Amino acid sequence: MSNFEYIINLVKLSGKRDMKVTCMFHVVRDRDGNLRPEKTPSCGINLDKEVFGCFSCGQKGSFIRLKSLLDDITYKEAKWQ
Repeated sequence: MSNFEYIINLVKLSGKRDMKVTCMFHVVRDRDGNLRPEKTPSCGINLDKEVFGCFSCGQKGSFIRLKSLLDDITYKEAKWQ
Protein backbone atom coordinates (compact mmCIF):
# COMPACT_ATOMS: atom_id res chain seq x y z
CA MET A 1 0.00 0.00 0.00
CA SER A 2 1.38 3.41 -0.95
CA ASN A 3 1.59 6.36 1.45
CA PHE A 4 -1.23 8.05 -0.47
CA GLU A 5 -3.52 5.00 -0.17
CA TYR A 6 -2.75 4.80 3.56
CA ILE A 7 -3.77 8.44 4.16
CA ILE A 8 -6.95 8.18 2.07
CA ASN A 9 -7.97 4.93 3.78
CA LEU A 10 -7.57 6.58 7.19
CA VAL A 11 -9.87 9.41 6.12
CA LYS A 12 -12.43 6.93 4.69
CA LEU A 13 -12.35 4.87 7.89
CA SER A 14 -13.28 7.97 9.86
CA GLY A 15 -16.64 8.01 8.06
CA LYS A 16 -16.22 11.68 7.20
CA ARG A 17 -15.99 13.29 3.76
CA ASP A 18 -13.93 16.26 4.96
CA MET A 19 -11.26 15.82 7.60
CA LYS A 20 -8.28 17.62 9.17
CA VAL A 21 -5.07 15.64 9.66
CA THR A 22 -1.53 16.52 10.67
CA CYS A 23 0.45 17.75 7.70
CA MET A 24 2.70 15.21 6.02
CA PHE A 25 5.01 17.88 4.58
CA HIS A 26 6.34 19.98 7.43
CA VAL A 27 7.78 19.73 10.90
CA VAL A 28 7.90 22.21 13.78
CA ARG A 29 10.54 23.08 16.36
CA ASP A 30 9.88 22.26 20.00
CA ARG A 31 11.04 24.43 22.93
CA ASP A 32 14.51 22.84 22.82
CA GLY A 33 14.91 23.63 19.13
CA ASN A 34 14.47 20.01 18.01
CA LEU A 35 12.46 19.22 14.90
CA ARG A 36 9.36 17.09 15.39
CA PRO A 37 6.14 16.34 13.52
CA GLU A 38 3.31 18.70 14.30
CA LYS A 39 0.70 17.68 16.85
CA THR A 40 -2.22 19.87 15.81
CA PRO A 41 -4.05 18.97 12.57
CA SER A 42 -3.53 21.69 9.96
CA CYS A 43 -4.09 19.84 6.68
CA GLY A 44 -7.60 19.47 5.29
CA ILE A 45 -8.54 16.56 3.03
CA ASN A 46 -11.84 16.62 1.12
CA LEU A 47 -12.88 13.30 -0.41
CA ASP A 48 -15.73 14.77 -2.48
CA LYS A 49 -13.63 17.44 -4.20
CA GLU A 50 -10.46 15.28 -4.13
CA VAL A 51 -8.30 18.13 -2.82
CA PHE A 52 -6.00 18.78 0.13
CA GLY A 53 -4.52 21.90 1.68
CA CYS A 54 -2.39 22.81 4.68
CA PHE A 55 -3.04 26.25 6.14
CA SER A 56 0.27 26.10 8.02
CA CYS A 57 2.87 25.37 5.30
CA GLY A 58 0.78 26.20 2.23
CA GLN A 59 0.98 22.85 0.41
CA LYS A 60 -2.26 22.29 -1.51
CA GLY A 61 -3.65 20.71 -4.63
CA SER A 62 -5.46 17.75 -6.10
CA PHE A 63 -5.23 14.14 -4.99
CA ILE A 64 -2.99 13.51 -8.01
CA ARG A 65 -0.51 16.07 -6.68
CA LEU A 66 -0.81 14.62 -3.17
CA LYS A 67 -0.05 11.14 -4.52
CA SER A 68 2.98 12.37 -6.45
CA LEU A 69 4.36 14.13 -3.35
CA LEU A 70 3.72 11.30 -0.89
CA ASP A 71 4.86 8.45 -3.12
CA ASP A 72 7.81 10.40 -4.60
CA ILE A 73 6.75 9.95 -8.22
CA THR A 74 6.10 12.40 -11.05
CA TYR A 75 2.71 14.01 -11.54
CA LYS A 76 2.34 12.11 -14.81
CA GLU A 77 3.05 8.76 -13.11
CA ALA A 78 0.58 9.57 -10.32
CA LYS A 79 -2.10 10.49 -12.85
CA TRP A 80 -1.93 7.10 -14.55
CA GLN A 81 -1.78 4.94 -11.42
